[in-house]
Amino acid sequence: MKLSKSLSSPWLTWLGAIIAAALAAPGCGSSPPNSSSVQVSGRVTYNGQPVGYGSLIFQPQETTKSSWGVGTISEDGKYSLLTNQPDLGLQPGRFDIYIRPPAPHDKPKHGPSGEEEVSWEKAMILNASYPVPKRFFSRETSGLWVNLEKQPTRLDIDLRD
Repeated sequence: MKLSKSLSSPWLTWLGAIIAAALAAPGCGSSPPNSSSVQVSGRVTYNGQPVGYGSLIFQPQETTKSSWGVGTISEDGKYSLLTNQPDLGLQPGRFDIYIRPPAPHDKPKHGPSGEEEVSWEKAMILNASYPVPKRFFSRETSGLWVNLEKQPTRLDIDLRD
């Protein structure tokens, strides 16, 4: 993975993060990939240990005509990308990748059966002790990117110091 610089302004990054966070919430507009969409799943680790909770964001570069991919990271570090535009889906091309830790100001998110997935109190504790360095929280500083092909992709991401 290479470090790449973006020319977008910081407010665009925050706007993208807000949109991505909204997409990560079940029932808030995200859709499973359609048949023409690239399917991506995997596991996120930091120095070999699973990263629990948070979101993994795949932001298309300007040359990629694709929707964003957002994967909610489970307690054991696994994720599967969803998209916000089922008619467009996740198309092959280059994507910048970054992580969003659980935010304590977010409202609790509920799973399919109505159970609370991450409570506000738990999100505060997770955010304070989140094991990933802040440089991975931004498209401009994460240095993570991938060229996705058409076939389903397993992409395990092991973040290192």
